[in-house]
Amino acid sequence: MKAVGLSSHDRWFSGTTGTTFHNPDLTIGDNGQLRYIFYNSGIGSWVTPSGLTIDTTKYNHLIYTFTSTGVVKIYVNGVFKYTATHSNCTFPNDSRFMVGTRYDNNGEGVYGNISITKVYSKALTAQEVLQNFNAYKNRFNI
Repeated sequence: MKAVGLSSHDRWFSGTTGTTFHNPDLTIGDNGQLRYIFYNSGIGSWVTPSGLTIDTTKYNHLIYTFTSTGVVKIYVNGVFKYTATHSNCTFPNDSRFMVGTRYDNNGEGVYGNISITKVYSKALTAQEVLQNFNAYKNRFNI
């Protein structure tokens, strides 16, 4: 992914059920700051990990994993950067996963390029993340 003139909350990934948000949502701010939201009993809380930014002037390989037990992990360019565990998180089976926008397309879409998107039915291991990064890094000069 490569940003092109970010707004304050470009939404790169979003999960919904109808018009209700659910995990996972991931945004990148205009300063390259990553943040995500998790839901506990239907109430969302944004998390902005301290110091977790990307260089928005070039392509980045970004992996965001979320498990049913509430474990979030973020990898940037093959390197593990962040983890947290959130209790009572929800991601219902009938959720839709959207790339580059949110369910109502209210201006929080991506201003940039998402060249490759992969969705897995499990959280990738650090070894699998590194393998994916190595497979694509030369293609995007990372």
